[in-house]
Amino acid sequence: LKKTLEDTNHSFTLNNSVAIGEIVTYEVRLAIPPGPVNDLVLSDTVDRGLAFVDCESITSSLTDSLVSSAGSLDQICTSGMQISDLVSTPSNPADEGRIMHINFGTLTNVDEFPQVLIVRYRVVVLDTLENVRDLTLQNLAEWSWGGINSLPLDPPSPVVIVEPELAIDKSVNPTVTFPGNP
Repeated sequence: LKKTLEDTNHSFTLNNSVAIGEIVTYEVRLAIPPGPVNDLVLSDTVDRGLAFVDCESITSSLTDSLVSSAGSLDQICTSGMQISDLVSTPSNPADEGRIMHINFGTLTNVDEFPQVLIVRYRVVVLDTLENVRDLTLQNLAEWSWGGINSLPLDPPSPVVIVEPELAIDKSVNPTVTFPGNP
């Protein structure tokens, strides 16, 4: 059971530093015991300034060991990810696409040993007024099942926005001239 920041799409940012427009890939893992887990849902909410993009992949540690009533793991990744806004009618673009739910229905481990469910999804750093240099952004995920149980995940290391620092330098040559000359 863990959530990690796995990758970004820019090679010029390092560690947890991200630039505007950068796409961050998160990975969440959950050990599934043998037998069914009813109404399994992964939920994640990102800070203002981040928005969900898509589900990259859903796999298991042993091929074909996890069977879902909601379809194949690939189908759940393709069409089962629901993205919504934090508020019903966002007036700020920074509030759009901040909540994600993936519903697995009843997920059954048909193997005799626990199997690991691996979910990879992507988030984008928005180009909004709120996203400025050195701003720290986080997200909080949790698993829920059976309609009454939930397990919050420890958040991964936060991402920190970096922006280039611009400077203007002006020089003139020649330094002395007569009126009317360039």
